Amino acid sequence: MHALVLIATLATGPLAARALGASDSASTHAPTLSLRDALVLAEDYSPDLKAARQREEAAEKNIAINEAYLYPTLDAGGVATAGFPGFNGQMSIAGPGYNNDLGTQGMYSSPYAKTPAGGFVTQFDLLDLKVPYRIKAARYGWQAQKAQTEIVRYKVDWDALKYYFHCVRERSTREIWDRLYRTQLDPVYGNVVRLVNRGQHNMADELLIADQREDAAMSSAAHGELYRRTLRTLGTFIGAEDANFECPSASDMDGAMLEALSTATASAFVVRASLESQGQHALLSSRKAENYPRLTAKASVGALTGTRLVGLSDYSAGLGVSIPIFEGYGIESRIEQAEAQAREKDAAVSALTLFVAVANRIYDERIAFDQSQLGFLHGELRLARDAYNVSLTRYKDYVGPLVDVREAIRDMARVETEIVDDQTDLWLALGSKAILNGGGVVRGAGSKE
Repeated sequence: MHALVLIATLATGPLAARALGASDSASTHAPTLSLRDALVLAEDYSPDLKAARQREEAAEKNIAINEAYLYPTLDAGGVATAGFPGFNGQMSIAGPGYNNDLGTQGMYSSPYAKTPAGGFVTQFDLLDLKVPYRIKAARYGWQAQKAQTEIVRYKVDWDALKYYFHCVRERSTREIWDRLYRTQLDPVYGNVVRLVNRGQHNMADELLIADQREDAAMSSAAHGELYRRTLRTLGTFIGAEDANFECPSASDMDGAMLEALSTATASAFVVRASLESQGQHALLSSRKAENYPRLTAKASVGALTGTRLVGLSDYSAGLGVSIPIFEGYGIESRIEQAEAQAREKDAAVSALTLFVAVANRIYDERIAFDQSQLGFLHGELRLARDAYNVSLTRYKDYVGPLVDVREAIRDMARVETEIVDDQTDLWLALGSKAILNGGGVVRGAGSKE
């Protein structure tokens, strides 16, 4: 219910006064979507996750299907024939269960019975060593499917992280250009126009600063439009396409938001591969068990019109043993096939362990790079702002050229946008690494997991 309540909060009430993509003057009235809520909505809406959970249920039922082989079967049947005596012997009815693969033949289908006849037949495998291994393999299969669901969750969360931080980046970039336009370029343009009109500076200065001013306006508008588009993309992905919300600006965020992701030590990729390998080894053992004897008990009770050649009894019972001697090398081939599949699953564990290890190294490279960049960029931004203040003062005092002011503004724009890019890349790398290694969104108490 968490997702439904959250979408309703975003889409209704006084906070929904503005349609997505309307003017910025009303954007402050829209609720800000947190990283935690974005991930929760994405998971609860994802059709892929819903399908994965159904595959989990199907895999769990496979355990019960295999455990059913531990129990006796009970079938009821009846037969009525006419004409050739003993034809009812051809009316054998095979039950649906594993224990009935030799066919369920009750006394009512005996060639000695006169019909109509009916009764109950039970069969029980007292010894079949394949069954425990098949149950074990089914349990590993269920656990592997649960790990596969976590892989699907990882992919959903990863996409949500990418769309979310793309929104954050575009909003922050738009705000940078908007602020530079309003607080730096527009005032400087006004000063230049006044000085040019007084004949104290040439008209080229006015044209150059006007061009830079228009470039800032263009960048602000372009990133503003891209921001609105990324909001729509994120809204579509999380099932809140018609909801009214905003992404936060990078300046309003810090690393604490990543506490929405839990930490873990095992990647679902490796866990799934390991479970599949164990399940395949269990299946290999079940194939080898095909070489062992099978002990089966069968009994029936019923009623019939009469018998031919033998005395009338209303019950029958028997105990049989089956020992495989030769099956055209079928058992041996199935064992060799299972051995090859087991080796393939073992290799898959190593391959996915390597994949996760390399992916972690790549994330570490990205994290180290962004952290190093940010360590210098903040200092560089202070220098750029000081250069702007000094160059503007010198220009107003007629001792410095306008090109210094323009270059300082350009440098501030470059540094601020690089800070936003590196910061969002850093958060994305940290979040991606966390979910790759088994982390997930931390939900509130009572929420749907």
